[in-house]
Amino acid sequence: MKGFYEVLRKRRQKSPVLYLMPAFCLIIFTFIYPVFRVVAASFTRTYRGKETFAGLLNFKLIFQDPVFWTALKNNATLFLAIPIIIFFSTVIAAVLYDKIKFWRFYRGIIFTPYIIAIPVIGIVFSYILQPKGPLNLFLGAFHLGFMAHNWLADPQIVLFGVMGVITWHELGFGVVLYTARLMSVDISLFDAAKVDGASWWQRFFYITLPQLRSVMEFHTVLLVITMLGWSFDYIYVMTFGGPGTSSYVSELYIYLYQFKFNLPNIASAVALILLFFAIVLISAITKMTGGWKIEYE
Repeated sequence: MKGFYEVLRKRRQKSPVLYLMPAFCLIIFTFIYPVFRVVAASFTRTYRGKETFAGLLNFKLIFQDPVFWTALKNNATLFLAIPIIIFFSTVIAAVLYDKIKFWRFYRGIIFTPYIIAIPVIGIVFSYILQPKGPLNLFLGAFHLGFMAHNWLADPQIVLFGVMGVITWHELGFGVVLYTARLMSVDISLFDAAKVDGASWWQRFFYITLPQLRSVMEFHTVLLVITMLGWSFDYIYVMTFGGPGTSSYVSELYIYLYQFKFNLPNIASAVALILLFFAIVLISAITKMTGGWKIEYE
């Protein structure tokens, strides 16, 4: 009898592993295996239908290409939108948390752009930002014609036009994220500050921001991933890297080498470089903000 219970106990110990095996296999097949394939392809080259080891040749060719550095610089430029999104998200969330009249309606309006498909947003704003589009017509109607511009055809400002669209789209998620966090904060903290005569901005800096720090870290990581991995959608629909190569980003660079130039080894090498940059950036952010703690006094 004792031996029977021992066998049953061992089977129970193994059963959780068996239940998790399908999920582990799916993760390996979906995520881990493609990464290994990309790493392997980045060190090879295809010649007459056969793959041969090329060492660092692909990386050497990439680093010698000025378009690659333009794409990386543009990705870095898009990072300027991150503090803007976080700042306005926190301020708007703090205002909505004060339960202003119709605050739920305002929250819904702000969040609506986030649920719209990016290709739809790109097409709509491509029309809005045309030389004779609604934005320039609006400026002219208010005698601000001197501010009208060919927003997506000027190499100097095209990237900032795309950045504005990304900011508008991503703002709603940040507002909802921060509002949800504030809803879980003890209301007595704000009530005590009001009794002590603290102004709205004092409550914002000394209570709201400390309570949002951990969520802001998470949101920052998501925005870094967005600027590195999802900016392609906006660029592809709105400018396709133009005018010239002024709005190229690294994801568009990968796409062109993979599907237009039919050079998957170069595309794999760029993808590996982008993955390395993403890991370094996210690790740095996590390390810098890992010491943040929510303190109650």
